[in-house]
Parts: sequence; structure tokens; C-alpha cells
Amino acid sequence: WLAQVAVIEVTDPSNPVLIRTVDLVHEDGGALRPLDLDAVGGKLFVSGTRILGAPPWEDYHEAILDISDPPNARLESITQVPPADPILERSLVLRGHMYVNEGKSLVVVRAAAPTRLVKRHPLGSEIVQLELDQNWYVPHLFVVLQSGAIKVLDIARPSALAEVASLAPSPGYTARQVKVLKDRAYVTESSGSSWRLRIF
Repeated sequence: WLAQVAVIEVTDPSNPVLIRTVDLVHEDGGALRPLDLDAVGGKLFVSGTRILGAPPWEDYHEAILDISDPPNARLESITQVPPADPILERSLVLRGHMYVNEGKSLVVVRAAAPTRLVKRHPLGSEIVQLELDQNWYVPHLFVVLQSGAIKVLDIARPSALAEVASLAPSPGYTARQVKVLKDRAYVTESSGSSWRLRIF
């Protein structure tokens, strides 16, 4: 795992261009293994765990990057984040329903009181990430699996989820994360120490 964030220009999705990498290294020499990220305004928040240095970090830390000028993106800080509700960490909420990562199954729960189980949808492999796509009239859920594939589910009817597509990784690679922006899905893949970005 590389302790870095890559800044990629995707104005033309058919020709992505790497413009900068930022090392996620703490002042004590420890490095952050990025697991999740979210951009808000001119800041990028990267959460993860320690992979280098001692003593080890026992819990999650968060790096904050200034990305207001993408070609000159820079690390501002790495700090410890307080523990969160484990259910909320593994779930997404849309239109009164909570979609929860329960290992090899996606569980749909009515979020409003009284809560109740709506659907348990087996996927055959451990769930790595859930990504919601609301860019279309019918909402979709992208599910990254430990097997390396990505399942796309139609969630218009929470009680009757329908698999509408499956994105296979490149030969020899495993899908790690997906981010949906407008009409594109940006997928990071890895094979050993090699990483690549695919755009669907």
C-alpha cells in the first residue's frame, strides 16, 4: 500500500492525466494507509490507518489536504479521529432506508422508527465499499467486493433489489474503491504495488 494521494485531471475522462502525488507522512515518521476520502470545498479529508513507523496507531487517523489549487495540493495535518458508530461507518441512507454492509450481504433497513428489516441481499463475497449514485432518475448502489468485482444494484424498490451490471477488474487487478461523478464511475485497482485508475 502506498501512503500517497494522487491528483488526477479528468476534464477529459478518456485521457486522465496525473498532475501530482502527495505523501501522507506524519511528522513522527509514520505514514497513513488511505482507506476512504471525501472532498469538501477546497479540502480533501483522507481517513486510514498507520502502515509505517512506531508506535503503531491503534485507531483511525485523518489527513487533511489543501486542494484549492490541485496542481499544488499539499498535506496540512494528520490527526486522530474519535471512534464512530460502527453501523454508521458501514452504511448509507437514502429516502428513509439504510443500506448496511453486513459482510457478504447487503442489508436494507427502514431507517425511520420503528426500524425493521426490509431486505437481506447476499452478494457471495465480502463487501469492501458502498457508493451511491443519484445521477439518474432511478438510484443505483455500487458495491465493491473483496473478490475484486463491482456490482451495480438498482435500489428504486428497496424490498426488491436488482443487479443491473457488474464491472469486472482488469486482468490481474483487484478493484479497491469506486467514486461516481456525474455519468462516470472512477475505479481504483491494484495488483501488488501497482495501482491504476479505470473510468467507466
